Amino acid sequence: MDEFVEEWGDSLMSEAEERELKAMAFPLTVYRGGTGTVEEVATGVSWTLKPEIASFYANEWPQRWGNTREPVIVSAKVDEGEVFAFLNDRSEAEILIPYPDQIDGVGRLSCSP
Repeated sequence: MDEFVEEWGDSLMSEAEERELKAMAFPLTVYRGGTGTVEEVATGVSWTLKPEIASFYANEWPQRWGNTREPVIVSAKVDEGEVFAFLNDRSEAEILIPYPDQIDGVGRLSCSP
C-alpha cells in the first residue's frame, strides 16, 4: 500500500483537492482512529484533518463489525514532504501518508465518542 500511495497518490486527487493541498499551511496536525494499540493504529496510511472523523473510526465504525478491541485515536504533526494526497470527496479531509512509521511524535488522544 505504501508504494501505491507514493506512486498514485497525486493522481487520486481532483483539481480542487490538489489546490487545497497546495494551500495548506504545514506542518499539519493529522488524526487517525482505530482499535488496538497506538502502534497498530499509527501504521495506517489514511489520516484526517478532522478529529471527529478519527473518533468515528475509533468508536463507531469498529462496533458496526463487532470489533471490541480498545478504541484509539492518535495525532501527529506532518510536513509537506510526508503527505502524498488530500482526498475530500467523502468530506473526511483524508490525508494519505505512505510511510507513517517515519512520522515523529505520534501521540494518543482521548477516545471519548
